[in-house]
Amino acid sequence: MKRYRLTNRRKDSWLRLVTKNRQLHQQLATARGRLDWLLGFADRRHEPLAEDRNRHELACVIGLFTLLTGGSSSLAAATYYRVAAERKVVIQKLSIELDEGIAAFVDGIVDGKRAAWTIPVTCPMTRTLSRVVNQDHVAMLDWWDANAVDGWKTAFAIASANAVLAEAPNLRRCAGCKRVFVADDPRERFHSKPCATKTRVAQWRAKTTKRRRTKDKPVTL
Repeated sequence: MKRYRLTNRRKDSWLRLVTKNRQLHQQLATARGRLDWLLGFADRRHEPLAEDRNRHELACVIGLFTLLTGGSSSLAAATYYRVAAERKVVIQKLSIELDEGIAAFVDGIVDGKRAAWTIPVTCPMTRTLSRVVNQDHVAMLDWWDANAVDGWKTAFAIASANAVLAEAPNLRRCAGCKRVFVADDPRERFHSKPCATKTRVAQWRAKTTKRRRTKDKPVTL
């Protein structure tokens, strides 16, 4: 399989960039944090859109996301440099594809037809499983690798699908803004308290306006 070669200097540069950003590490340290970021990246209903975000920060977060969701260190580093150099339209297309895939998975129906999230694998990829035994402790290692020139997007999509699948029972659409979110409680209908308040106030105003119009409507004898 053709490899995307990185010099040691570029690998070190990538590691230094990511290590410096503690906020990014905290954001992506947990599976839930990575999923929350992913849903925001794929959300086409709110600003800023993925393609309008700072390219350096976006490259850092996508590279780290790839690493923490099972991508090899070489693939994650190469992904950072690829994203940093990609055209705006490539990031836009990636965000749209994720949005459509997540929507098909969460809603189950698109245009009245049963839908599913399909990810085409158009490049060679490898998956490596390794077991490390240290006295009574056993660690399992599982990572993906691919040619980063055309494979980083596929690896990113697969990692995204795994992140979404892990919270499948708890995913739903906000009753207010319609964004996809992870519910901590089965009774949750809104992704945040401000959104719930905003929606309920809007509904109350709409009902009040409707009652006033009905009350003020002239009576015809």
